[in-house]
Amino acid sequence: MKQITVLLLCCLCLVVALPAHPNQDWESDPLFVLAEQCYTESMRTGSSHELKVDACNKALEIWYLAPSDRSLVLHNRGVIQLANGDLQGARGSFDESVELAEAIGMQNLALAQLAHKQGDYVVALEQYDILLSAQTQDPIVLENRDLIARNKERAAQALAQYKEHDGASGRQSRIAQQ
Repeated sequence: MKQITVLLLCCLCLVVALPAHPNQDWESDPLFVLAEQCYTESMRTGSSHELKVDACNKALEIWYLAPSDRSLVLHNRGVIQLANGDLQGARGSFDESVELAEAIGMQNLALAQLAHKQGDYVVALEQYDILLSAQTQDPIVLENRDLIARNKERAAQALAQYKEHDGASGRQSRIAQQ
């Protein structure tokens, strides 16, 4: 019983003595250094894609990275991936970034814009609506949301006209034949 008590006290001392960020000097903390490098790399042009993403991945491996900080690192990694044409990687980073974000903001905008670019209008509209509900009427958000709504309406009209024309002529389209 005495051994268990001593073991529990040692474990408790370990937990109490372990701060969220182990170094008193924040700027020498490996997390700060890696997260700062990820941010800096996301703003830089011309360096290798692998080096940029690697800085972010290393920051994400830090076990004590708070969810809000992890969200920002994921956002920066998504920016790097997007700039390098890795749309799937960027989408995954932005999706996870939005899930972890404590507030509505740039993570939602990045996801909305990428989803829009990929033609995923459901997600894009959802994110634009979230942004509009939480922010002042940002012109970029309003314009992008309006553009999607108008394009969806035009596509529906074009499809209806096509079906009407196709049905009236009695022809089947090549797509319908396949």
